[in-house]
Amino acid sequence: MVQLAILNQKLNFVKEQDFKETKACHDVKDVLEKLKIKAITKIRTYILEQIYKFRKPMANYQIPQNAMLKYKFFFEFILANERNVAQEICNEYIDTLSKVYYSYFKSYASRLDKLKYEEVPSKDDLMGIEDGSKGGFFQKSNLKNKSTIFTIGNRGDVLAQELEAPIIVPHVQQKT
Repeated sequence: MVQLAILNQKLNFVKEQDFKETKACHDVKDVLEKLKIKAITKIRTYILEQIYKFRKPMANYQIPQNAMLKYKFFFEFILANERNVAQEICNEYIDTLSKVYYSYFKSYASRLDKLKYEEVPSKDDLMGIEDGSKGGFFQKSNLKNKSTIFTIGNRGDVLAQELEAPIIVPHVQQKT
């Protein structure tokens, strides 16, 4: 990382002195340009490998994120010297994490849907049907008889308490 900082200093110095068209800057410019390209390709592959670690299922996302934070100068170097590569890395990071967050929220929403707080009438429920009555040939036999069709229940609690309640963790809620 120290060598990369030195290379960045030299590149900045050559950029500043380039308008004077000195012979020393002209001689060093090609070598520094090759070093810059080599450093950018290695940094690009390293950062993309760290981003691809997020795509593994059940991965611990804090480890690659901490590694990327530790080497944030790598991205700053790429951003200062090659904007196209920096844009590519940003797009890949955004795309990968949007997929990760989408899958998290999708599984969270599906787990919340599995939790039932109280029985709510559905379109298959009939009011006033007798339990022992036998239907015809074309009638469904698995109709539910619910006595809570017209009750308000605890809907007022949603406004009072449950709106400010902590987040529901589905797997913990299923155990209770």
